[in-house]
Amino acid sequence: MRRPEPDRASDRMLAYLGFRNPESPSGAWPMIRNAFILAMILTTIGLVAPVSARETPSPAEDSPAVPYGPGSSWIVGHELFQAGDFDAALSYLHVAFQHAPRVIPVALEFQEALQARGFFEDAVGVLSGLVDSYPDSLDFRSRRADLLARMGNIDEALADLRYLRARPGVTEDIVALEASLLSAAGKVEEALSVLREGTKLFPERGDAIYLGMASALAHNGRPQEVPDLLAEGVHRFPASVELRLGLIRSLAAADRHGEALMAAAAADSLYSLPRASGEDATAVPNAADLPGSFRVELADFYVQNGGLDRGRKILVQLDRDGELDLTPSLWLARLFLSDDKGAKGRDLVERIIARWPSSGRAWFLKGRISEKDGDDAASLDDYRQAVDLAPDDPELRLTLVRALMLADPDEGDGHLRATQEDSLPTELCAQVSAAEDLIAPFDYRGQFIVGDGLRRCGEFEMAARHFQIAADDSMLQLNALIQASLCLDAAGLVDQTRLVLEKLRRQYPDNPGIANSLGYFLAEKNIDLEEAERLVQEALVADPSNGAYLDSIAWIRFRQGRMNEAFDYLVRAVNVLPDDPVVLEHLGVVLAAKGQDDEARQMLRRALAMGGDRVRLETLLEGLDDRGESH
Repeated sequence: MRRPEPDRASDRMLAYLGFRNPESPSGAWPMIRNAFILAMILTTIGLVAPVSARETPSPAEDSPAVPYGPGSSWIVGHELFQAGDFDAALSYLHVAFQHAPRVIPVALEFQEALQARGFFEDAVGVLSGLVDSYPDSLDFRSRRADLLARMGNIDEALADLRYLRARPGVTEDIVALEASLLSAAGKVEEALSVLREGTKLFPERGDAIYLGMASALAHNGRPQEVPDLLAEGVHRFPASVELRLGLIRSLAAADRHGEALMAAAAADSLYSLPRASGEDATAVPNAADLPGSFRVELADFYVQNGGLDRGRKILVQLDRDGELDLTPSLWLARLFLSDDKGAKGRDLVERIIARWPSSGRAWFLKGRISEKDGDDAASLDDYRQAVDLAPDDPELRLTLVRALMLADPDEGDGHLRATQEDSLPTELCAQVSAAEDLIAPFDYRGQFIVGDGLRRCGEFEMAARHFQIAADDSMLQLNALIQASLCLDAAGLVDQTRLVLEKLRRQYPDNPGIANSLGYFLAEKNIDLEEAERLVQEALVADPSNGAYLDSIAWIRFRQGRMNEAFDYLVRAVNVLPDDPVVLEHLGVVLAAKGQDDEARQMLRRALAMGGDRVRLETLLEGLDDRGESH
């Protein structure tokens, strides 16, 4: 088990891992890696006399007696601590600490065990002993300040931090923690003063510190002061991309829109020459982090914060000036196509394709336009072109899969094709297979589309897995689990199908469709017919004239051998669903069971014409023919 890492009081947390040596400039104490060092520690523990001046930490007073000396106690306590058993470790480490409070590894591990168990006052006491014993150590005082801050003893923590900041070797973490505590206490000016000093101590981190100052202002209700502060930061650290972006966004947030646009244009101008001339990225500070355009970044800020028109206006002007690259051009086209400016979107898409003909995303948008116009054949060709140009783009691949399924829809009866011969053309199955490798686990919509494609390709078990992943989305859950149950049933996985249907029943206890689905499944498998009847009757109470529910109760009666009742229910079901192939098939089977073979053949042929299961229906018809010949 890893050593517990306590929460910190500021965003820039103090992270002191392992043991530290207060005598070294960095404060780093080497981990105990070999028996020689361990022996030195144990020897020290055995030689140091117990200290009675310091009060014994309260949690250890109530601990049971430890049957070991200090050296053995430290070994046992250390092992328990490393294993994460802090309760047991505390007693043993306490014995070792009593004999060697100034041996740093012993004291620190005891302090961390106390802290892990929530005995913060006692942990502070141990750290205070180390501070007293090693007054030149920055590490122990830093640890104490951090712990005091988390305990809410802000004034004491700040006293430690001020002391540390005045000493050589101060770290950025110390400055950040002090400023954070001051800001949280509402002492904004003091926090800013500390951070300004930090920019002098750590000029290489000046831009990040200025952004921290801006955050302190914003969180203390003074956002109007942020732009001027960041302008000061840009003046001091002109190479910082982060500060320029922060300045531009803060101006926009403060409704200083003209200044925001001017600042963005100035940044684009500043960085355009090196990029245009093809100079090495190192020629411009932070060039690797440069955005494509600061004005595009400003437009994005507006769109993300409810300023759609203002953001789009910036993009339109850049497009007119010929300064819009491919990605923001595609973005602008999408913005046009999503509202009433469709003509502008169409024109822009054509211009994008003319300028960047190998852009898969551009052809994707062209396909969207064709689909919106009702030209399915053209949209399918556009989507194919998009996938050819960008084969690893999951959105494009899924869109093509969806378009192929729309081009050859299901029969609409809700029943699955059971044979590979009835599956869709090879293209769909190839595209589904490729999409399966691209979609992210949490792309639930994509998982559903792939599941639907695999279902149509006859890969029922694989389809069920994707539907079950899609069911993690609350909006897709009901339909996805229903589809999963159908696929598992088609794959012959009876137990798994029942588990999914029972899960649906628990999650949607008031849904009559789910009650009917489970009841029909039980009847179809000829199991638990009493439970099946109870479920279907429950559904019929909710909707007495539902054709699917009438068919289900009829099939239960058939399984029970009650043919006349089954026939009556099926007649009612056919009147509601005259073209449903399953209802027609069931009526044909019942008629055959009643000895009405001619009528049965008529119903089975009609079911076949309505798209029913060809293999099963032809088998039933052959059986009737054989029976007729035998007579």
